[in-house]
Amino acid sequence: MTVDRWFAIGTGIVKDVTTMRDSDGDLLERISLELMERPKIVEGPEVKSTGAPKKISVDLAKQRLGEATTTFSSNTPQIYARWRGDRLQKGAKVRAAWIAEKIGEDFPPDYKVDEATAVTEGPVAHGAFTLSRPDDGWAFGDYRVEFYVDDVLVDTVKLKIVK
Repeated sequence: MTVDRWFAIGTGIVKDVTTMRDSDGDLLERISLELMERPKIVEGPEVKSTGAPKKISVDLAKQRLGEATTTFSSNTPQIYARWRGDRLQKGAKVRAAWIAEKIGEDFPPDYKVDEATAVTEGPVAHGAFTLSRPDDGWAFGDYRVEFYVDDVLVDTVKLKIVK
């Protein structure tokens, strides 16, 4: 197979001929492409941003390196709120606030269970906040973990505690 190409300055490829021959040199196929008119340069489509890219990605798990989940049993020993940050400022404060949205009559709605903070070493950082099971088990219901970077809410993950 041979390929012959013709170029024109400022245009690029204007002709392309591909020739295939068998072992005896007999022509099997020839494909010829030729530019019929100069390419037109047009404005690209307008791209609208849907907002700034996320600074951190987050998930919840039953183990530090386990599979992500949002449903936990009342006897789960620990819940890990994992985060990975990109384009963070050195010294940025990543905070997780554990909120009990609706867990029965003993607690008011949106009760803050706990919170923890980590300080980043550089623009790319990761970590996990851990909340341990109370002695009498997790209260059944709906919870959420709010993630903040420098006191700005950047993501929320909802979770359920079930039997």
